[in-house]
Amino acid sequence: SIIYLNAGILISIWGILIYFIKKSIPDDWFIAAFTLSICVFDLNNFENADFAMAGLQNYGILLLFIASILCYSINNRKYIIPGMLLQVLCIFSSGNGNIAAFFIVLFVVINKDKYKSFFAIFTLILFAPLYYYHYNQPNSNFFTLDMRKVTPYFLHVTGAHFSYDYGIIAAILLVLGILLFLPVDKKFRIKNNALPFLCLLGFDIASMLVMSFFRANLPVNFAYSSR
Repeated sequence: SIIYLNAGILISIWGILIYFIKKSIPDDWFIAAFTLSICVFDLNNFENADFAMAGLQNYGILLLFIASILCYSINNRKYIIPGMLLQVLCIFSSGNGNIAAFFIVLFVVINKDKYKSFFAIFTLILFAPLYYYHYNQPNSNFFTLDMRKVTPYFLHVTGAHFSYDYGIIAAILLVLGILLFLPVDKKFRIKNNALPFLCLLGFDIASMLVMSFFRANLPVNFAYSSR
């Protein structure tokens, strides 16, 4: 039952991303949407669905994140309340929930809506500390600040979708590709409603980086688990 639920969550993520794509590039949205579909439903990405616990957590935090951004992006203040609720659920749904809540705040602040910014910032300040109330510290033996371990682990996580043997090379090419096609102009102004995707990208990279610090003492093959 959870596997079917995970598949439904992934389809919901796909649907919201299609909505943002149509807003970002209305004339050529179908090409981007088709490319997105191949990526989202690729078997390596879909692997989380039949890993019941990991799928529920990993797909769940992504859905809560982009659904909150969707609510905050709608030009109607009645959607602020569901946006805040989804932001709170982000915080408590996963270890990187506070990262998600921060990038939701960043999205609202860059959009320059003072009213929405107040509520998004208020939600982060109020609920982020509560995540650590009665917090049970996990095994800290996995944590390290040794960049000789963190850096290759981060690169292996980033390139894990493509290959184990060539994961680091894939990660470097992927990062270069992202930088090359980043939707900002020479003055670092964001193009064509691309802010939701930039926030999602920032959330993903920050989550992988934090995970690398907290897991880099594990064998590198753990970077290739569907978790």
